[in-house]
Order: sequence, then structure tokens, then C-alpha cells
Amino acid sequence: MTDLVYGIEFGATRSALVVGEAHGSYTGVGDPEPIENEIPARVLGLLRVRAQARVPGTPAMVVIAVPASWDAQRRGQMVESAVAAGFDRSKVRVDTSDAAVAALGAGAGRSPDDAEAVARGAAILARTRLEELPPTPPGAGLPPYTQPEPVQPASARLPPVSDFLAGAPAPSPDPSASATGTRRLPVVLSVVAGVAVIGLVVGIAAANSGPSPDPSASPSSSSSASPSESPSESESPSPYESPSSDGLTVVDPSPTPEYDYGQEQAEAIDDLLDDSASSRSDLAAAISDLSACRDMDSALGTLSSIGEDRDDQASSADDLEVDALDGGESLQEYLVAFLEASGAADDAFYEAGQSYQDDDCSGSITDYSSYDDGISYSEDAGDAKGSFVDLWNPVAETYGLPTRTRDEI
Repeated sequence: MTDLVYGIEFGATRSALVVGEAHGSYTGVGDPEPIENEIPARVLGLLRVRAQARVPGTPAMVVIAVPASWDAQRRGQMVESAVAAGFDRSKVRVDTSDAAVAALGAGAGRSPDDAEAVARGAAILARTRLEELPPTPPGAGLPPYTQPEPVQPASARLPPVSDFLAGAPAPSPDPSASATGTRRLPVVLSVVAGVAVIGLVVGIAAANSGPSPDPSASPSSSSSASPSESPSESESPSPYESPSSDGLTVVDPSPTPEYDYGQEQAEAIDDLLDDSASSRSDLAAAISDLSACRDMDSALGTLSSIGEDRDDQASSADDLEVDALDGGESLQEYLVAFLEASGAADDAFYEAGQSYQDDDCSGSITDYSSYDDGISYSEDAGDAKGSFVDLWNPVAETYGLPTRTRDEI
């Protein structure tokens, strides 16, 4: 079972998500997301994808903090939005922003206007809710099986047909009926019952002597449910309700729009490309300093940091969901490939610079085999980048995201 929890702040204008891990660390997933007129499910879905890209895993508990002024109906709609965004309904709880701030503890100095702080408090609440859950034994929550009472057919309450045919007297009424105050049936009812049974016997005999039924014949119309009796057609779905700014409920007769998972998956890749470009911006300067034997300690530190970033980015790329994108699997394969090759190149250049420094910068940094390895890994990364860009740019255009060149990533 995962130990991850999510705390989400869904305020009036911004939303933020913080991931809580078992060892007590809390990780934000970027700047607060503006809400404006966005569909809540889309905002929650975007936060979920970003969280899984940053800290892989499925949360065991999710607490969404909303304004204290929200009534039960709006909180219920928030749960439905979370389910539409891909969260497990059984793991979603809705609380107030004030409660999330209180969970931060005394002296925190935070207010409900600080979106990321409120999300952190919601994550603390989620951890508390998770720890309060009792262990669930197998089969718990299932209703006990109850043996249904047998239903006695009406014919079982009548005397055997042979008694009537043989002229036997009508059965005497049940003595207990008088004891309980039940009136005896008039004699005429007994006569009618006897006539009815005789008619039943004659009907059965006529049916048995008739032609055998055609097995290919269609069922009678009486056993077929008419279209008007179909539950699926007679029960129309509830209209989508959303509160307006003045607190009144607005009923929209149109169905809730289907959530676009391709959009959020493409945006997660775009965010990762931004991170990769940021890491790459300091790379050329660091290698230039190493080649010139200038500020070696700082240059080596920069290369080491960039290498760690590459490893994290490759791991995040491998955990991305891409099933809703055209060519998603190939796109992910090239993305992981160029990040891993870039990381290997950074490590090789670091090793060459370290050796160059140890030798008091004698000769040239290009004299070391590790430098040649760095060049080779860089070429592999370039090839993978080219293949990635060819697949990525059409996807980016589809979802309104910026296209990239090989050098930009």
C-alpha cells in the first residue's frame, strides 16, 4: 500500500497541491494554478499529473481544502470533480481552508490566502485521516446473506384436483381462522373455486393435446418490456448543477463535458521539457570553464548538479502517463532516451574535468577518454532529441503548446 497523501487547496482564484510522504517530507508541485473559469475537474487533473511526475505513486488519501462558506452541495460537487479527474472516490475528503491552516500548528503565521501553505496543511490533515482509518479485513462492508422466504404458489392452497373430480366433499375451513377472527367464506365461493379448478384441468389437457410449440417462434409480446418500461430510458440523468457567484444554484441542462486526459498528459511533458531546458542552460558555461581550467570547483559542482537533475527528469519521464496521446509510447521512449544519454554525458564531462584538475590542468581536457565518452553520449542524446521533436511538435500543436527544436530541449 502506498504511503503518499495529497493536500489540495481549491480556493476562489488559485489551486495548489502538496505531496506528503511517509518520512514526513512535503513537496509542492509548482506554482499555484489559476482557477478563473476553468472546470474544477480539469484543474484537479492537471495537479494530479504534475504530482505524479514529481513524486511517482498513487495517494492513499486526498484532502481538498475549500472555502468555509461552501455548503454541502458544493462540497459534494467537488468530490465528483475529483473523481472525474482520476482520483479514487473512497480516498477523497473535503475540508475547509481554515481547518488546513489550523493543521499547520500554532505560530505558523499562515492564512487561507496562502495557497501552497493551505495545501501543506491539507496534506497534514490527509496524513491524520489516513492514520485514523482502521484496518479493513477481507470481505468487510459486505451485507450478510439472507435466505429469502419461500413463496407458496396459489395452487398449493387448493385441494387436489382429483378430489373434485371424484365428488369428494369440499375441505373444511381451517379452525384457526375462526380463532383469529377471520370470517368463513360463503359456500358460493367454494363452488366457484371448484369450477375454476375444473376449467384449469380442461385447459391443461387441451394444451397437452395440441401441436408442439415451434422452438424458433419469437417470445410473446407480453413477456417483452416495452421501450417506455426500460429503466435506462425512463430515468434521465441529473442535470449538472453549479453554484453562481451570488450563492444561487444554476442548473445547466447540458451534460458535464468529458475530461480531456490528452491535454493534461501533454502539459506534463511540456513542464518536463521546461525543466530540462533550465538544467541545460548552465552546462555550456561549466564545460567552457573546465576546458580553460578556470574556477574548476564551481564548474564541477554545476556539472554534478545538472547530472542529478537529469537522473530525476529521466525517472519522471519514465513514470508519465501517455496513453491518451498519439504515438505516446514512442514519444516517451525518445524522451527517456535523450534524458538518460544527456545525464551520461554530464557524468563523463565531470569525470574528465576532475581528472584534468587532479593533473594541475596539464595538457588539454580533450586528452582524456572520458571527455570523448561525453561527446559520444551527447551525440546519442542529440539523435534521440531529433526523433522526439518530430513526434512531439504535432502533439504540441494539437493541445495549444509551444513547439520545440532539437537545440531548445
